[in-house]
Amino acid sequence: WQGYQEVNPECIVDLLETKQIDKVKVGFLQDTRSWIIMPSSVVISLSEDGEKFTEVYRGTDLLPIENMDVQIKRVEAHFSAQKARYIKVLATQYGKLPEWHPGAGGDSIIFMDEVEE
Repeated sequence: WQGYQEVNPECIVDLLETKQIDKVKVGFLQDTRSWIIMPSSVVISLSEDGEKFTEVYRGTDLLPIENMDVQIKRVEAHFSAQKARYIKVLATQYGKLPEWHPGAGGDSIIFMDEVEE
């Protein structure tokens, strides 16, 4: 797990060769009591050259922040097959914790796991 606070994590995976890709999976942890919240959005983009990326997936409302169960969510993006060598994942922070949370006003944290194709 990698944890990020006050930044929107963006990672680029180099597959070392161009492949036909039709899905990408990435894992996130939510533990609301510990300020670890699912991203407000996840965007997955592909590229053959590592410079020009094309968005293939945008997911929002992945888990409600009010859900107090500790859980792992695998975001699975399925799309029409495309040639790509690079996969970019951008996760957007939930932001400030709401008034009802014991840490109200504090910055949420994203915990991100492996990116798989």
